[in-house]
Amino acid sequence: MITKIQIKNIKSLKLKKFRDLNQLFVVETPKNVSELIRFAPEYITDIYHTASANVEGYPYELLQEISENDMAQITQLSSASSILALVKMPIMTDIHQRKNLNEPIVYLDEIRDPGNLGTIIRAMDWFGWNTLVCSENSVDFYNPKVIQSSMGAFFRVQKYQLNFQDLYQKCPNYDIIGTFMEGMPLAAYEKSSKPRLLIMGSESHGISPEIAQLVTHRLTIPKFGETESLNVAMATSICLYELTST
Repeated sequence: MITKIQIKNIKSLKLKKFRDLNQLFVVETPKNVSELIRFAPEYITDIYHTASANVEGYPYELLQEISENDMAQITQLSSASSILALVKMPIMTDIHQRKNLNEPIVYLDEIRDPGNLGTIIRAMDWFGWNTLVCSENSVDFYNPKVIQSSMGAFFRVQKYQLNFQDLYQKCPNYDIIGTFMEGMPLAAYEKSSKPRLLIMGSESHGISPEIAQLVTHRLTIPKFGETESLNVAMATSICLYELTST
């Protein structure tokens, strides 16, 4: 049985300040929870589920069956799922923790929309890019919409948050690739022996000037129609495809 205090504490995790305070976040839906169990089981503290959930093979010691009414109180979704996991935040502060120090990196400069961030994580996982760095004023990694829109890929991509100058000093030998309205066509980029660091800015503001001056390869996605711009998730997906296939 879940207590009123537990319900209150889980509900509070909708807000970033309480996620940071407790170093916990919520993962919902059978798809996301099953991916969590596959790739990051060590971070799970509890798994709450209703009678309708299929929890066969799940860690028995973490399971707690609750009523649909209780699930409706703790869900962060508009419509409650049958399963919800309480998860400890991974501590990832040093980008040198990576297994492969020459693998490609995506850097997101002031990306504020959680749906875009989640979609970017999903696209990175699809194309095999495993390291994501966000600026310190980008959206919170553990925002519920980020978790949901990443569709399980959240647990397979390494995530860090630091300003670009710090990243630049830690990864000095990278091709620094940025997208701009004017630049060399994306398909014209020629892969060098250096690892790649792809910078993406927001749809409305682009890459900030202080970062733009450090870009070594200014690229553009050619436009053939009348649409004014692409959102950052769409643009990042196109860049990842082209840079991966180059």
